[in-house]
Amino acid sequence: LAFDVGVLTAAVAVAHLARFGVAPEFMSGGGPAVNISYIAVSTGIWAAWLLSLAAYRTRDPRILGAGVDEYKRVISSTVILMGLIAVFCLVFQVDISRGYFALAFPIGLGSLILCRFFLRLWLADQRAKGRYLSQVIVLGRPKDVRYVTTQIQRQKNSGYRVIGAALT
Repeated sequence: LAFDVGVLTAAVAVAHLARFGVAPEFMSGGGPAVNISYIAVSTGIWAAWLLSLAAYRTRDPRILGAGVDEYKRVISSTVILMGLIAVFCLVFQVDISRGYFALAFPIGLGSLILCRFFLRLWLADQRAKGRYLSQVIVLGRPKDVRYVTTQIQRQKNSGYRVIGAALT
């Protein structure tokens, strides 16, 4: 969560500063008069992005550090959020700068994936050292228990440490 907050804060801030600088800019709309600063818009997008990542359970312990589900969820949550914001702007005729979007979302998504990749490398290293492992008991026939135990022990970054077996 801390890394997601940091990455999204940086992405939104970079996009905001690159597109608008430090001068207060205000959105315009085709419908009723809109007088909202882009700082408020950036803050709203930042908060919505964090909520979207949480809603898609991108930090679920069952998917962290293994497989591609973590990356798929990050990409899906970002693309869905981007689409929802675009539909909202279309329906309510709100004109958010396309240049802002063109910076914020690719920078944010790329940074989220890159950050999670490096965190995954760190977690794999920690798991190889015996840290951050879940203790499990394997249940089944002796032959199956041996097989599962062997597979878990081969994959050091699986996140499991076999502490026992229950034979049927």
